[in-house]
Amino acid sequence: MEYFVAVAVLIALLLFVLRGSPELARFEVKGGKLAFVRGRVPPKLLEDFSDVLSDRPIADATVRVVLDGGRPRVVSTGLSDDELQRLRNVAGPYTAAQFRSGRAARR
Repeated sequence: MEYFVAVAVLIALLLFVLRGSPELARFEVKGGKLAFVRGRVPPKLLEDFSDVLSDRPIADATVRVVLDGGRPRVVSTGLSDDELQRLRNVAGPYTAAQFRSGRAARR
């Protein structure tokens, strides 16, 4: 019996570690339009992200704000390194608490 409990705890721990960083917010860019799809975000940051991404045509991309070591970190797929760095610069001053108390995504 103790063997099964130990295996169950080990599997639960492994799943917890492999699930990745907790996501604070998710944005999608489709056809050049930014959409806030999940989580919470400070309202000013949403405007700033739109400004940054409106400078260049972007077909499709996903932008996530994840919690990394207690601080928000911007990660993406479909963006150039330059565009990603600009988003990181914009999001840098915000804390995790500001994200959690920010505006929720519409469903």
